[in-house]
Amino acid sequence: MVGRVSVRRWAGILLLLELIPHAPLYARTHRTSTRRTPSLALRRRLFTSTLITPPGTGEFDFSAAGSASSPDFYFPTSLKYTPAGRDIFWGRTEFSVNFDTASSTEGDQDRNWHFSDHVTVQGATVAHNGRNFDFAIVPQVTFLTRGASGIRYGGTLIGRWDIGHNSLSTSGSWSGATTPSDQVNPAGLFDWIGGYARAIGDHWTVYGSFQWERATGVGPRLSVFEGIEFQPNGRWAIDFSGQHFAVAGGQTDNQIVAGVTITLGKLKKDETPDSAPPGSSGGGARGR
Repeated sequence: MVGRVSVRRWAGILLLLELIPHAPLYARTHRTSTRRTPSLALRRRLFTSTLITPPGTGEFDFSAAGSASSPDFYFPTSLKYTPAGRDIFWGRTEFSVNFDTASSTEGDQDRNWHFSDHVTVQGATVAHNGRNFDFAIVPQVTFLTRGASGIRYGGTLIGRWDIGHNSLSTSGSWSGATTPSDQVNPAGLFDWIGGYARAIGDHWTVYGSFQWERATGVGPRLSVFEGIEFQPNGRWAIDFSGQHFAVAGGQTDNQIVAGVTITLGKLKKDETPDSAPPGSSGGGARGR
């Protein structure tokens, strides 16, 4: 009964935040979609799933995101796979690709549909897998496919503390541009994420987080996120989240996201602490 009340309370908070009036979509001074799709995948890694998929399995993440202040919407997608093995680069490293399956913008007369303006390739390596603390290193390269040229390169450091049903997570990311542009592709971009997640029962996880970011030539911005995930079994999960970009440092863009995660490959039913997948001590329903 307590878990059911908590889920309803968080769902109510999420709905109220989406109903708050806000300013029109701000004129983007630097490219946003190139970081929002990987950022969504990173938040799931931090709060609702294991740091990497279990060795020998993969994941397919598909979401739909829309802005309350703009008719534009997009479909963030992630494909992940961790090879089976015991080596740090073959068994403890997950390889993934992130992109927008499609994005839709409103034109003068008709809607315009495009494939993603970026493709991000990552390799997430669990450097430390402890009973209560996990640490991962995630180098990444983003190829710009439309609206800008060149690539972005950089990486992310992830730390997560898990105690019972609770998780505290943090990450720091930096990326640079081979062909910088003040308007769409900043020379440097740094962000820091921190947040808290709690598993409710065996199937629900709720979380809240913030993101502080600073791009070359642009002042710092603070964004806030909250979400809830339901996982009926080990094969798939659905989640709903709110994204509130630039609540400080710019005009706010409120978004709502709905997504599904499907696990592919053979799942081990009888895992011991010695055979458990790296980064599997998460406090979320999928991490326990």
